[in-house]
Amino acid sequence: MKSRTIYALLLTFALAAPAHSNPTPNPLAVPKDDANTPGAGPISGGKMFNSLWFRLRKSWATRVEQDKGAITFLGDSITMGWSPSFRGAFKGYKTANRGISADTSRGALYRMDGDVLALDPAAIVILIGVNDLGRDTEPEIVAGNVKLMLDKIKAHNDKTPVILCYIMPSAPNRNVPKEKAQKLNNMYAGFAKKYPQVTTLDTWTLFADENGGPKKGILKDGIHPNSKGYFLWRGALLNKFAELKLEKIQPAKKPKQ
Repeated sequence: MKSRTIYALLLTFALAAPAHSNPTPNPLAVPKDDANTPGAGPISGGKMFNSLWFRLRKSWATRVEQDKGAITFLGDSITMGWSPSFRGAFKGYKTANRGISADTSRGALYRMDGDVLALDPAAIVILIGVNDLGRDTEPEIVAGNVKLMLDKIKAHNDKTPVILCYIMPSAPNRNVPKEKAQKLNNMYAGFAKKYPQVTTLDTWTLFADENGGPKKGILKDGIHPNSKGYFLWRGALLNKFAELKLEKIQPAKKPKQ
């Protein structure tokens, strides 16, 4: 409830205040003040990213009530790649996609309250960190940001299930060090022991070959899943949904004739 109220105020500010009349930073925009931004490590920037971030968050701010109670996915371009409708992958479940291409763990942490917790989600699926590692960010920094996310979720509702997905393997030319990815995944595994509401999904093993690289035919460009890759991820997630006993949407009853 608190997160929804805060987000409603942010939306009112963002939509009502002309950008040229108020020097206060727009709360839906990419944060510029590093000292007052929670977490550590990089936040993406640049004209295209800033525009995408603001456009998506402004759109989502208008859907808070509509998306309330959804299984909410938080992440970067791999999550965004599901598309807003998830292409029917989770038929029967209410879902909301809060992935932003090129986002980092610190960016996702910044968005947690408004984009995710404001929905009072039925569950949260997190896949984040590959963009951090691709920028030489140490796994400890990424894990620290994810821990802050989990603390926020716990404070909001300590019963909300969290599915924390492991970093997936990627091609060597993507400059995501395998050793750092595996170290970060081990840290993610530790969170499941510290937070009872957290369960991990081993998307590393799901996508990795015997050498720790991506299996053939499941990535379209060395880092993003193709349709086969998303199908694999979908199956693993559906198993988790069943384990967690997440409820499907009840179809509306037809009126009696």
